[in-house]
Amino acid sequence: MIHPSTSKRWFVLVLLTLLMIQPGTLAEPHDPSGEEILTQVSSSIDMSLDQLDKNLTAIVRSFETLGPDASAEDIIGPFVVTQPGVIGTGLIAENKTLSLFNASYLQDPQDLTMLQDPSVSSAIQYIKPRMSLVKKLNNSEKIVLISRPALVNDIIGAAVMVLTPGEFIDPLVKPQLNDTNTLCAVMQLDGTILYTSHPMELSNIPPENFMTGFPTFRDVIGAMIDGESGDLIYELWRADRTEPKARQAFWTTITQHGTDWRIMVAVPIR
Repeated sequence: MIHPSTSKRWFVLVLLTLLMIQPGTLAEPHDPSGEEILTQVSSSIDMSLDQLDKNLTAIVRSFETLGPDASAEDIIGPFVVTQPGVIGTGLIAENKTLSLFNASYLQDPQDLTMLQDPSVSSAIQYIKPRMSLVKKLNNSEKIVLISRPALVNDIIGAAVMVLTPGEFIDPLVKPQLNDTNTLCAVMQLDGTILYTSHPMELSNIPPENFMTGFPTFRDVIGAMIDGESGDLIYELWRADRTEPKARQAFWTTITQHGTDWRIMVAVPIR
């Protein structure tokens, strides 16, 4: 049996606890910060690249087992990747090239020379996986190659997955931005933009001879080239004065097979 004085003390403690909870605190929505969105976006891109690499590893094993005399459909077919941005896979061994590509991207047979990219040669020479810098197909489509060495009939070859970075990144980023005015951009270390969620905004960078006392996106690119991570407030070039006048950019780095991508998220400042 609980003593009456004990029950009274428990009642007082519960009442005090309830009074200390501010109304609405349990239900208040949380707007993620720029740093939080950056973490979500970079993790999503990083994990998706890792998944592509796992699929490529499965293709390598199939290639090593079936050999270069098998058809591309037999080797690659069971592992065709339907993820957005993946346009196909090529196989190289014993001076023989096999491929299974989306024909809408390969408008010219010469496009297959992409398999001679230095990153592919490096994967074969050093027997290490590689990811290339962005390059262009003959139809001006930007592509990135992910290569894994393969031992085929005692000859070192490679399996090469080809993706268009914009189509690959966009569905990974847009859900994280959640229809907000937050900008995301992905850049390789030479300043080449692989993806941006706001293409028109980046095309409106003030000219180099425009005098401004504040950094612009051009300065952000320079800072991202120089540092693996950081943040910087920059001025927007805007015609509509009701639009945000500045953004705060936050960036970090992900690495896949020796190639770095800078991932940036920039939140508006009024």
